[in-house]
Amino acid sequence: MSTSMPQSVVQDQSDALYLRLLDSITQAPITLSGTHTIAIFSQSNTELVPATSTGITASGHTATYTRTWTAATFSRSYQTTLDARASQRQYYRARWSLNTGSYLRDTYFEVIRRRFMSQLTDADFTSRHPYLSARLPSGQTTFAVYRQRAWDRISHLIQQRTGRNAGDLYLPETFSLCHKYWSLADFHLSVLLDATGTSEDQYKHEQYERMGNQAFGAAMAQQLVDTDDDGIVTTSREKFHFNGIQVIR
Repeated sequence: MSTSMPQSVVQDQSDALYLRLLDSITQAPITLSGTHTIAIFSQSNTELVPATSTGITASGHTATYTRTWTAATFSRSYQTTLDARASQRQYYRARWSLNTGSYLRDTYFEVIRRRFMSQLTDADFTSRHPYLSARLPSGQTTFAVYRQRAWDRISHLIQQRTGRNAGDLYLPETFSLCHKYWSLADFHLSVLLDATGTSEDQYKHEQYERMGNQAFGAAMAQQLVDTDDDGIVTTSREKFHFNGIQVIR
């Protein structure tokens, strides 16, 4: 579960929404107990799913709602337009009633054709840098948190600078080098202990950050984009150059 990106679910697949129940003032986690329901509303505030407890599970302070998001009920953003930026993105509202009605929360989400996913794994780090595993902070056994943060960063940049859901890009693999470099940059920043900023970790963080910026720019130079949301690559129409998209360094 990413906590730094807007939530989305994949149309016609079993997918989930999440909510962490936090105190509205102190932000302290609140343990879930009792009964919980969720209702789903369209952008025009039409009730699509009446309040139900079916599909909701709770663990600690996190509630999860899982269902199949059928096209008949949940249309996608951009489904009927060639230019995504000319169309208002369609966000649904989820109204959560938690702990037997003690807490009401609204969250918003988008229904998409495909999720923007990376194929990067820990092995891509440790095969070349086997010493990294021994440097993981106490309590961590994988690099998953760093990979997630870097991928969220890539997804966010794409969406903010193109006006499209990142999943509209057909080839997420073209960002794998950027993903690796930004993951390593975040890792070395996290384990940096030298307050003077002159340690090897500081140097590696800056180096990987620059290399990631360059790799992102190279990937965005040419992309195949699903402009009409049909899932079919038509190269002559859907090849875009994003050279004007700048990464702040």
